[in-house]
Amino acid sequence: MAAVVGDAAATRVRRRRAAAGARAGRFEASVRSAGGGTGLGPRWVGARLDVDDAGLTVVRLVTGMRPLRRAPVRLAVDGVRRTGRRTGRGDALRVAPGLEVLALDVPGGVVEVAVEAPSADHLVERLASVGGPRRTP
Repeated sequence: MAAVVGDAAATRVRRRRAAAGARAGRFEASVRSAGGGTGLGPRWVGARLDVDDAGLTVVRLVTGMRPLRRAPVRLAVDGVRRTGRRTGRGDALRVAPGLEVLALDVPGGVVEVAVEAPSADHLVERLASVGGPRRTP
């Protein structure tokens, strides 16, 4: 029983931190390239997204248990779309199941971002305000 209470408390703390970070323009997410030369690979990787007025910076953290030794990737976002998809259990080793998947139109291709649903709303708003002519909330 204590583990269940601890897990519930940890979930609340994680969501509260995610909401605070979202208000500041920082998002914890998983990202992958869905096609094109975006500078990201086709596998899901854990990342921190920093959104500012000029665009999006993807700071990749880990894939599996290895830290990635790559420089942050700076992307100019042309548009953001909700795909209506959620991550599945088959991707569980790379990304948590049940996260909302967003598609970002960037020069050179499309980047998929998987975030928790409350953070997805904030991310769409932030990117729509930064995005170019094709922005679609």
